[in-house]
Amino acid sequence: MKKSFKTGVCKALTTIACAALMFAGALGFNSVTAKAAATTKNSTVDLRNGRVINYTMQGVDVYKPTKDYVDSYVLAMIMVCYDPNARSFDGAISTQLTSVLSKNPYQGIVLTMNGTTANIRAAEGSVGTAKYVLNKDVVKQCADVFGFDKDNLDEEAMEFMTALDAMYSGDVNAYFQNNGIEPKDIEYVVEVKYSDIPVKTDNKVNSNPTVTYEVGSEIEDNGIKYRILDAAGNLSAISLTSNAKNVTIPDSVNYSGVSLNVTDIAQNFMKGNKKVKKVTIGSNVTSIGSKAFYQCKKLKKVTVKSTKLTIIGKKAFGKDAKNFTLKMPKSCKKAYKKLLKKAKIKF
Repeated sequence: MKKSFKTGVCKALTTIACAALMFAGALGFNSVTAKAAATTKNSTVDLRNGRVINYTMQGVDVYKPTKDYVDSYVLAMIMVCYDPNARSFDGAISTQLTSVLSKNPYQGIVLTMNGTTANIRAAEGSVGTAKYVLNKDVVKQCADVFGFDKDNLDEEAMEFMTALDAMYSGDVNAYFQNNGIEPKDIEYVVEVKYSDIPVKTDNKVNSNPTVTYEVGSEIEDNGIKYRILDAAGNLSAISLTSNAKNVTIPDSVNYSGVSLNVTDIAQNFMKGNKKVKKVTIGSNVTSIGSKAFYQCKKLKKVTVKSTKLTIIGKKAFGKDAKNFTLKMPKSCKKAYKKLLKKAKIKF
């Protein structure tokens, strides 16, 4: 049997993680005898709707950990592995740590300590869903925090991940009885849900996260409903929800701190509207759907600021107010007149 985790140097994980590691020290691990393919598993921690995970050291059976215990442990691991500032946190000195894991969109985790108790929650204003990978290569970067033997980093990192896998099983003793005590190369892909807002981050250690958006999701801003068109977050203006007389389809929409371009106006966007008199179309719009502004009896003027239009749908304009005018950028008049002709729109 070889020595296992050191439990005296868990500065950042303090109460939660040190207790979780103690059972591994009691069990010990056999040396790795052969390399096996890494096994990837998935887990989810739900912090939506203000969920606070309360945790106490007193009376905890680490061999049969509860879901709250495992969730708090995994979140603490994420804080340490993905936030370098968290690695110097000491619960004996400070009672609260906030790890900002993404600034745009904002995503963070707050750990609050009070003696032998603690709670973990999403930082105020956190939005969307985030993906974090925990594997031997990730945890090796926190070798000092976890007390790894630097002469056996791979093996001790595998022990760490095997212990996590045992915790997820719900019965640590049964796990090792059934699977043996040889360290395994296990990777967990952890999804943390901060809110229902349809923005996702794919996080990498020591680099900015990749941000994507849930295609098809709808949002509303300033009297206009939008649909997310693609993973990059480009928007289609799909309907008018206000009674305004002057409507501006903006260049972009600020959504949870992120600027999303409005690139499309959907078909029938405000077909048959009886109140709007003026419309301004923003500079990022590339397409206007069929009948988007059709039969708007009071619509007198549409100003197109975009120089990127490539599509104008059939009857996008027509049967609007008398003396209706369409103002276009001078540099695009020739090209846009061709688009209008193709769409069988006459002025």
